[in-house]
Amino acid sequence: MRVNAFLRHGIAALLMGMAAISAAAECTSEDDNLVCLLTELQEADGLLKLKVQSLVAKARRHEQAGTSEDFVKAMRAKMVAAILDADKAWRVTTKAECNTLVLYSYGNGTGGENGAARCALQRTEERIQFLIRNESYQWLQ
Repeated sequence: MRVNAFLRHGIAALLMGMAAISAAAECTSEDDNLVCLLTELQEADGLLKLKVQSLVAKARRHEQAGTSEDFVKAMRAKMVAAILDADKAWRVTTKAECNTLVLYSYGNGTGGENGAARCALQRTEERIQFLIRNESYQWLQ
């Protein structure tokens, strides 16, 4: 229970911190400035990491009625490993798509770094929403 409360307060604090940082940097969601994009990406990645930590914490406490303690421990370990493996795979894919494919699609022109940052930001925001809404994770909310 304490972990849930801590994570909820942590996410709320992070959201307030994001607003303060964004306001301080005078960034808007339409702003294409690389510094602003990277700041937004860092903030979104922090939220994603908090969400993954929350899912892992809930998986570690997951109860399953009518099963042996050994089975529950094994299932908890598998769930935690699956959540962490999925996060790692998502990060590898996003890096390949955004930091390589998008960046190099600009060739020798300018804007590749902005395009890569926009791609990573969009993918991170989409991943957070997926973790919140998808049935694969919803039972751990």
